[in-house]
Amino acid sequence: MIEIGILKAGYGLDHNGFIVSDVSKDKIDDVYVTCIHESIAIRFNGDIDEVLRRTLNRLTTASGEDIKAFTQSFARKLIRTYYSMVMVRSQIWTTRLHEQAEVILQHFPEKESVIRTLLHWIDEPPTDREAVYELFKFEGEWAGANFLNEAKTHG
Repeated sequence: MIEIGILKAGYGLDHNGFIVSDVSKDKIDDVYVTCIHESIAIRFNGDIDEVLRRTLNRLTTASGEDIKAFTQSFARKLIRTYYSMVMVRSQIWTTRLHEQAEVILQHFPEKESVIRTLLHWIDEPPTDREAVYELFKFEGEWAGANFLNEAKTHG
């Protein structure tokens, strides 16, 4: 199966099939994908358990500005992870967070308040460590527990 049909100039695949370029994979934009395969989702965001653990550990000792930075970073990660869970089903490829959020909500409408909160936190990060920790712990654990099953769902 062909996973990626066309990549813009400056992008390619490494020997493991990861998209590579001179920018981080979080910054890749406007990549045209002809067939989105589950392995892409898993390679991009299958590390949610590890990232969640690391983020929660950092949050417990973080100060004001660090809390904001960790919140913004993990909020992006969580949205991208949720999106990776449904991108095979939707066959929609986008790196724009707001577009990813809309795709997520087509499949998980019950996550609307969480997604809206995460988007808000990216723009205006809170300093309430406990609120951030609780939401990240609950939603991160949910994503970790459901990621592989959801990412492999094709229809």
